[in-house]
Amino acid sequence: MDFGAWVQTWLNVVTKPGEPAFEEERTRPYANLTTALIWVSMIAVITGLVSWVGSRIAVSQFQSMGGLEGILGQMGLPAETLEQLPEGMPFAGPVFGVGGLIMSILFSIVGFLLLAGVIQLSARLFGGTGNFSKFTFLLAAIFVPIALAASLVSLVPFLGGCVAAILWIYELVLAHFAARVEHKLSPGKAVMAVLLPLIVLIGGLICVVVAAGATLFSLMQSGR
Repeated sequence: MDFGAWVQTWLNVVTKPGEPAFEEERTRPYANLTTALIWVSMIAVITGLVSWVGSRIAVSQFQSMGGLEGILGQMGLPAETLEQLPEGMPFAGPVFGVGGLIMSILFSIVGFLLLAGVIQLSARLFGGTGNFSKFTFLLAAIFVPIALAASLVSLVPFLGGCVAAILWIYELVLAHFAARVEHKLSPGKAVMAVLLPLIVLIGGLICVVVAAGATLFSLMQSGR
């Protein structure tokens, strides 16, 4: 395991967007599924730690404001409001332990493989012929540095969300280059191969929301 070479790969794909960088990286001797899974596991641990640090900072700020009673006072609400809150309040930060860390790694690996598999199938629909192992490697080379950057900027209030959104869009751009290189697709087909799963997902969510809204409206009408 050459960590220096790994870092160079991550920097190469995110700082030199284009086919040449991906063509170069896919020929690395460690360009395979095993490396991709190691990277995803590593970033799951790192982002988990960053998330824990962020939660501790939030708890510290919360306590410095006098807890929930202090916040209610600043809002001009009576202390009796505490009695109306659900049990388990006033504050509960994320639990971080060995079990949580293991679950985070497992969920990250499964989620990454599912995403890579769906994009692989989408690319095949558009005539792609790429190798799944190398394609997951290229996707991991994109995902790891961007996930790390997004995790770090999330510690910055307000600004973090905006930067994370920009990074996510940039990740899609880089994924399109990965699809072009590994699956030998035209620019247009590569874009569709990456966006099709996202379009299907958003369409499915819209259908669920509309169906739920229609059901709720029907129940409200029948209850009159």
